[in-house]
Amino acid sequence: MVKEGEFEGFRVEEVLSRSSTTTVYRAFQHSLKRPVLIKELRPDLLREADILNRFRREAEVCARIKHENIVDIYDCSIQPDRVFLVMEYVAGCSLADLIQRHPQPPLPLILAVMHQILRGLAYAHAQQVIHRDIKPGNILVSREGWVKITDFGLAICEGFDAVTQAGAVVGTPAYLSPESISGGAVTARSDLFSLGVTFYQVITGEKIFSAEHFSDSLRKVLSDHPPELSRYRPDLPPELGRIVLRMLEKSPAKRWASADEILAALESQGQGMPLGESKALIRGLMDDPNAVHTVADRTPSTPPVRPPRAAPLVRIAAALAVVLLVVAGYYLLSGPGQPPAVPVVDSTALGAVQIPDTTATAAAMEVEDTLKAAPGEIAMKPVPPPETKDSEPARSQGSPPAALRDTIPAPQPRVEESRPRTDLAATAIVDSAQMASTAPGTIRVQCDPWAEVYLNDVLVDRTPFAPLQVNPGRHKLGFNHPTFPPVVREIEVLPGREVLVVENLWHTVGRIMVIVPDAWAEVYIGDQKRGITPLNEALIVPLGKHKVTLKNAAFNTWDTTVTCRRGAPPCTLRVNMRNHNGSLTAPDSPDPSSDDSTHLSGSLLPARRDSLSP
Repeated sequence: MVKEGEFEGFRVEEVLSRSSTTTVYRAFQHSLKRPVLIKELRPDLLREADILNRFRREAEVCARIKHENIVDIYDCSIQPDRVFLVMEYVAGCSLADLIQRHPQPPLPLILAVMHQILRGLAYAHAQQVIHRDIKPGNILVSREGWVKITDFGLAICEGFDAVTQAGAVVGTPAYLSPESISGGAVTARSDLFSLGVTFYQVITGEKIFSAEHFSDSLRKVLSDHPPELSRYRPDLPPELGRIVLRMLEKSPAKRWASADEILAALESQGQGMPLGESKALIRGLMDDPNAVHTVADRTPSTPPVRPPRAAPLVRIAAALAVVLLVVAGYYLLSGPGQPPAVPVVDSTALGAVQIPDTTATAAAMEVEDTLKAAPGEIAMKPVPPPETKDSEPARSQGSPPAALRDTIPAPQPRVEESRPRTDLAATAIVDSAQMASTAPGTIRVQCDPWAEVYLNDVLVDRTPFAPLQVNPGRHKLGFNHPTFPPVVREIEVLPGREVLVVENLWHTVGRIMVIVPDAWAEVYIGDQKRGITPLNEALIVPLGKHKVTLKNAAFNTWDTTVTCRRGAPPCTLRVNMRNHNGSLTAPDSPDPSSDDSTHLSGSLLPARRDSLSP
């Protein structure tokens, strides 16, 4: 059986992100020798029919529309215990990231991006495909200069069943068209409105319909008229401003009829741009981000002068020296016996130290559910040489948080012996006294998500970082993250040995995901408002029982009690506000002594619980 995070025929190279619904990997496909993106559905959502339909829809739609400005999908695997997509890997960033780094970029770069998005959207519309979720986060910009539309999970097209109920509000509030909110017909002109909001943001840096609350965003889309773009960009040609504002007309009949019509308008106003020129401009930005303000005026320059290459004899002598050093190192390291094994400290076997008065802070904050580096990458980094006499790290003398300083060490960790190490580059310092009791040991740390790590009350660094060299003996490791309770571990390091400490901060909190497919709702945990559906991420809460309440002025209030247990996947609460019913998908069997129940207008409705493998 293939393990989690492994895919037959692929080599996973990096975890790019983890969200409330998916995990995204950068991988390499062995058969075709190409990089790919793998998007895997979270195991506890495998029974969510609407999410499964969106996965299937994205694959089917993208298989129907092959275009250079649309992200390609290579495969869709839907099995009883696993669902994932294999997609084109676009090396670069999203348009949202690009806007954040370069607000109000120069006009040629704006036109380059606009032309490629319009080309891709025009092709999709010609194939009777309506995207329904056009926004900067669903547009990718590659280092090669391509701009590509992605995420067709909400798309509607001729010959396919709908993925949402009629009248349901789907998409991202600040980018929805007025007719999408009011229940009118969603057409290609609806995508053009969303694209107009995107173009306005690219040009001015302003999110014209964004608001703190879901309902406020919808109100602004329906009633607010954005100001002239020249208010933010006096350098903008008036014709270009008028083209974008026409895309933002409240009435679909007053908007442009198609993306092709917008392209023709740009051409007639002298704002046309060939594809090759567009790619060159974007590629120049991706190669040299600091050149964004001068990209419009860039002229051909003299090719850089290469430094003189070393003479052949010098290069040969250097190569022989490296070989001799490697051979000598091998014989030094391959003394009697086998190399020492690596003890593994797994946080799941330890009693995590919970710090009083900190779980309330965790409950009040949202978390960026993203893993910045693949776990295997940490082990490949070289061990730095000792920096002080006692080999303790000296990167920072910052004091740890008070909760970490005063914490009682956790119980003695369980230590498991892993396979003997064969990677000579990661072996601890070896000298003539390497087996002596004074030889330094090594600590290697893996943490999900990131954390600031303190070694014996001294700040080391934020994970991931290179292995640490320390004196043999007992050491205290502290893990600190603003969203999670602080955790402290006490470990034993033996001379010349390496200890791998694996910490999962997600086990110290609970997570609750709320899905309302037929409407929107304000989500309360206890008496605190935590957000409005659709939620981008699961809500972080302390372990234990929590009352969850959903409010929408058009419907009755709906509430339930949810129990979050240590190490369990998120609880998923699915509620149909219109039909007055809901269900709770929990990772564990319910506690017979608990009073978990669902309340609706004073009536008691039992919550359905399905046991799902994590």
